Amino acid sequence: MRQHISHGASNILRHKGMMDQYVSLYLQENPEITYESFNEMVVNDKLTIELIKTGRTESIPALSLIGYEPFMHKLSPSCLNEVMASVVMFRSCPIGYGLLDSYIDSKKGYKDVKYLLPALVPILNKTYGEILYFDQFYQVMNELVGFTTVESNDFLEQDAPLDKRTNYGKAFFKLTQARGLSDMEVKSFLKTVDEATLFDKKSAEEVAMIIFQGAYFMAHVPSDFIKLFKPFDT
Repeated sequence: MRQHISHGASNILRHKGMMDQYVSLYLQENPEITYESFNEMVVNDKLTIELIKTGRTESIPALSLIGYEPFMHKLSPSCLNEVMASVVMFRSCPIGYGLLDSYIDSKKGYKDVKYLLPALVPILNKTYGEILYFDQFYQVMNELVGFTTVESNDFLEQDAPLDKRTNYGKAFFKLTQARGLSDMEVKSFLKTVDEATLFDKKSAEEVAMIIFQGAYFMAHVPSDFIKLFKPFDT
């Protein structure tokens, strides 16, 4: 079973205190702007989004990692949800998993997003059909199988092979009998769920906001911003 990571943002969040300090200074100089309106502004700022999309992120806190520049350039995220997804895919997914390619192909319209059942569309449409977050996993298992959060966690964390796990029979029966899915579809779905690298959505959003804030300052006041964070990154 692939490791399910809820704490993968820890290395990025070490930048949060310093970023908050920089944002506070900015807000002191611009008292008409609140913290909430500032965040709303940065996630919609065109220069900020363009900077993130180019992948030229080496001086942005949380993004100054080997391999992140080509990764971001390939993904070309254009909104908060996509930057959140980038946090999950880059920080958590093992090499060769193929999640990034699948996500990009769906995002750019190279392939149609396929959902096991129409009931999953409102749960997974913002991540192009991929299960990235724990709350998505819980919603999917509740919607399709009727599992509680406790049952879902228990099913996920067992070390036994899928077909030997507690409640496997319940899940299989529900999906084949109540949902009308084939045996092959059920096995494929449960294998996909088991192999997903899940991430805490709140942490992903917090990291994404650090990225947006850093990109905003890089786009608008780069010299001051680089000077502030250079000692911190070395």
